[in-house]
Amino acid sequence: MPEALVYIAQNRIVFPVPLPLTEQPAPIPYSPKSFTGSCHILRARFAAPEEITRRRNLAFNPYDHTFYGQGPMGNGKDTGFYPHATSNIEPTSPGFAPRTAIDGVFENGAHLIWPYQAWSNDRKPEAELTIDFGRPVCLDELRLTLRADFPHDGWWTEADVRFSDGSHEHLKLEKSAAPQIFAITPRTVTSLTLYNLQKHEDPALYTALTQLEAWGTEAGPDSLKKKE
Repeated sequence: MPEALVYIAQNRIVFPVPLPLTEQPAPIPYSPKSFTGSCHILRARFAAPEEITRRRNLAFNPYDHTFYGQGPMGNGKDTGFYPHATSNIEPTSPGFAPRTAIDGVFENGAHLIWPYQAWSNDRKPEAELTIDFGRPVCLDELRLTLRADFPHDGWWTEADVRFSDGSHEHLKLEKSAAPQIFAITPRTVTSLTLYNLQKHEDPALYTALTQLEAWGTEAGPDSLKKKE
């Protein structure tokens, strides 16, 4: 799994290691080489100042996990680190979970199995995808990569983005396998929500989002004080 710069808000992070592939009830959205073998290594270090301050995709976190079901980790909460993706709908498979939209995997020519995982709105008009950054960040650009398993897939022609500061952006989308880039008015926020996804009248039943990128820089802990 790739190195990632994450923000730890508590004194721990939670990352449940998936069961072996042979014990999984459904395909997992990770490389089958990630959790095989008898020896596993996890490394962590403090980020360097130049890594923290550079402009980057602030939504990227391949170690994010969306928890569902019973138990203390239920309902998509308390991973302990950010960015963290959640949705108001429960995925029908781990391959459609919110975390798949921020894992940095851009393969979008098929569906469900790795490396073609993608967040699906499950044909529900009320579906929303939220990215929580865990602290203030300054965003100036969004990039959406739609799943493009045509003709299995349709596509969205429009979408809205709601930010934690109350502002909005309206996006016009196209039928394309490439990342669609949107320059936005710079704003300091702690989260964003993608919603109001409007499907093209194409007869394909399914639509999905392979990646959502949020480009910008760290804003610092004092950046929201004037608005509070």
